[in-house]
Amino acid sequence: MGTGHDAHGYGMGHVKKEYDTGEAFKNISHVSMGRSENPMSHGIVDAIIHMAEKLSTAFQGMKAIPGMYDDQAELQHHICSQVPGQITSGLIRIAVVGAIKSGKSTCINAMTGAEILKRGAGVITAMVTRIRPGKSQKARVFLKSWDEVNEELRRALVLFPENLVAVEGICADTFDLRRKKDRGFLQAVAGRLGGGHATVVPRGLQPEFVRIRQALDAYDRVRHLVQADAVVLTFKDDEFYGHQMFTGDGSAAFFANDVLLELPGNALAPGVEMADCQGSDSTDPAHLAQIQDYLVSANMIIYVISSRMGVRRADIVFLQMIQEMGLMDNLLFLFNVDLGEHHSLDELKSLEAKVKDELACVHAQPFIHSLSCLHGLYCALGNELLPGEKKRISLWEENRELMRHTLEGEKTFMGRLEEKIQRDRFSLVVENHIQRLGVACDFTGRRIELFYDLLSRDQDRADHAVGELKRMKAQGANLKGMIKKNTLSAVEALETDIRARIHRFFHPRKGALAREVKAFINDHPVSYPRQEQQLAESGFNQAIYTMFQEFRTAVDYFMARQFTPRVAAFIKEQEQRMETDFMVLYDTCHMDTRTLMARLTVDDHGLWNHGADMEEQKPVCPVDISAVKGILGLEIPRARMATAYSARIRVDAMAGLGVHSLVAILSRILKKNFASPFDMAFANGERRMRKEALRCMELHFKNYRELLETDYFLKLIHAVSRDFQEKMVVEFEGCDLEMSKIEALVATEHTEKIQRRHNLEAMIHTHGQMAKEMDALHIDYPH
Repeated sequence: MGTGHDAHGYGMGHVKKEYDTGEAFKNISHVSMGRSENPMSHGIVDAIIHMAEKLSTAFQGMKAIPGMYDDQAELQHHICSQVPGQITSGLIRIAVVGAIKSGKSTCINAMTGAEILKRGAGVITAMVTRIRPGKSQKARVFLKSWDEVNEELRRALVLFPENLVAVEGICADTFDLRRKKDRGFLQAVAGRLGGGHATVVPRGLQPEFVRIRQALDAYDRVRHLVQADAVVLTFKDDEFYGHQMFTGDGSAAFFANDVLLELPGNALAPGVEMADCQGSDSTDPAHLAQIQDYLVSANMIIYVISSRMGVRRADIVFLQMIQEMGLMDNLLFLFNVDLGEHHSLDELKSLEAKVKDELACVHAQPFIHSLSCLHGLYCALGNELLPGEKKRISLWEENRELMRHTLEGEKTFMGRLEEKIQRDRFSLVVENHIQRLGVACDFTGRRIELFYDLLSRDQDRADHAVGELKRMKAQGANLKGMIKKNTLSAVEALETDIRARIHRFFHPRKGALAREVKAFINDHPVSYPRQEQQLAESGFNQAIYTMFQEFRTAVDYFMARQFTPRVAAFIKEQEQRMETDFMVLYDTCHMDTRTLMARLTVDDHGLWNHGADMEEQKPVCPVDISAVKGILGLEIPRARMATAYSARIRVDAMAGLGVHSLVAILSRILKKNFASPFDMAFANGERRMRKEALRCMELHFKNYRELLETDYFLKLIHAVSRDFQEKMVVEFEGCDLEMSKIEALVATEHTEKIQRRHNLEAMIHTHGQMAKEMDALHIDYPH
């Protein structure tokens, strides 16, 4: 990833001669996908954009010849003009995930060649941080509005026992962090609850307590930044690293919804986004939900495993979730080697073998790439390293075998990553546009050939051509009508089928997933204090809330581990069915228009040589769901269930406590044994709690089902249908010329015909060059 240590001020000496130091771990730059003589060696994306611009120029030239630029030429011209914008809209998203302190941020810093992400002791990554290429170094932090901040705190406060703190005039429904009195109330809640030490907070209260502490800790630092409406905070140039106030600080991160970093130059390839995610073993369900939201839209995953910690139970659980989401095929294992912890290559290889064995339970043939992210980062920083860091890297490099092994792993990893980017770039943003431009190029060629032929023919041959065109036009109209009719029928059937499948999958009573969630809610064990002295010390209200919060945390984790992966797999399955249905329709309607055009064109003049020499054009991909989603910016809705702590839970428990306390008094008077009033009260609270959770679950299933149906699948079906029809109809548009325009062209005066033939000869020459470049774009299709 660097340029060799010689330039870094800490020379390599004889070690440099034996192995290349860090050259493999370079920036993810433009992916070149052609032969060396290919004029697009500067990048496949730039080459496609250049071709689109040349075709647009060719369509402009058609306007000089009457009848040549018609509605169909306008359609193809429009497609070409849209390519530059559309090709940059399809992002390749790479999620970097792994356990806490595995080296995720260091990995991204190494790839970008700068310490853009905060790293160091403790838990650093506070929120999912996205990094993209840009024109300049810029960080954008998407802040919450004050309404969003206060609503989140209100949801936390309403869960706390009413007798925790009594402050006149303060209630959760009207709480506002901007008011000094309300902040005092919040400080009192935190002080009373935590006793000044977070370690004494009951486990079930910790998520809300943490959010309260975060809001208080960062308030003075961010209060002048947060506004009544959501705003975007921008850090540029020398202020760029100001984003670390949010990305590396959990307190400030509470006030932000999203972060996007933009880097200039070749730090990342155009259209590639990397995301630094929180630790997969975070105890906060909200962190897991954020990671899942990103994974659902990610094209590939880099899973980082630290050589110091190895594979832990949390890694296996998280990888099982990735497996259930159907994302294992797009995953790379990065074994981040701590060079200071391993004394020999044999020791490291033994550890690698152990990691492979442990990963075998979630991956049939795991391949781990062993490399040192920190070494790669040091190589990139060069002269910016501190003296202690230079000394550390020199010590590492004394172990030549270990260093050579990790550098080879680094090279292999970067090669594999580039291969995956290349493959996904083709499927998402390249192949579809290459095919569309191929259709446009073929269309212009046929149109030029046809008009040149017509202008070169005598009257009898011209009349014959007009007759052929009329028959071809009728045939094309019939085919287009059939395509439109069949597509509409297919869409209606597909909508009905997917609606039925969604309803079955999300049915709150009959669906398999709903039954599993219900079983968990009904059967998950709930514990609560048994000692009356303990209840007297903590308070009954706090104890009942703690019971609820521990239950809610368990439900949240169950939903994260079961609901989200199952839904992701379900969505993927429906998309595959959609693709299959359209491919069946394509096989029914597809026709080779070259056969039709052969009836018209005769090479009498030897000017049209491209048609005979050109390789068979790769057929247009009729269904490209990934590309359609990328162009639309369509993303799967977030799937988060809010388990509410209603006042009813507390009221039922308190009512039960009152009744059973009276029974207990009577039992003492009558000298009879009855159950503890606290046990009975907790039992009442538990019943209500489970009932409320089931109600929330049914509401969540209903709302998410409707959201997925209307805001995702129906939009996707109609977009894919439009894309499909457009591609199919385009195959016949070369035959669909206006007869009056053709007749006018045939009747053109001899002098005008000669001039127009000269224009067309120049267009033939230009098109021949374009066709060769278009052919070059088809050379290397990744598999």
